[in-house]
Amino acid sequence: MNPVYYYQVPVVYQTPEPPEEKNGAATASLVMGILSLVFLFCCPFLTPVFSLIGIITAVASKSKSSAGKMNGRAVGGLVMSIIGLVLGILSIIAVSIFLAPAGIYVIDQLILQMS
Repeated sequence: MNPVYYYQVPVVYQTPEPPEEKNGAATASLVMGILSLVFLFCCPFLTPVFSLIGIITAVASKSKSSAGKMNGRAVGGLVMSIIGLVLGILSIIAVSIFLAPAGIYVIDQLILQMS
C-alpha cells in the first residue's frame, strides 16, 4: 500500500486596502464635466458655465484631498470641463458667425419699417 501524503496549503493573510476617501468636489467636477459635454449639443450657451464650475471644483478637490493630489474623478472632470469649455466657446463663435447676417437683415428690415 502506498503512503498518503497530506500537504497543508500556506495561508496568506492580506490586509484590505483602505477605502478611497470621499471627495464631493471631485464628484461634482466629474458631473459638471459630463454636463458640459451633454449641453454642448443641445444648448451650447450653457456649456461654458458648466465647464467653469467643473474646473473650479476640480481645483478645489485638490485642496480637500488629504494627499494633496487629484483623484481620478477630479482629473476626469477637469479634462472633460476643459474640452467642454474649448468646444463651447468655438460653438458660440460659430453660431454667432452664422447668425450674424440674419440678425443684420432683421435689423435692416425693422429700420426700414420704422422710417
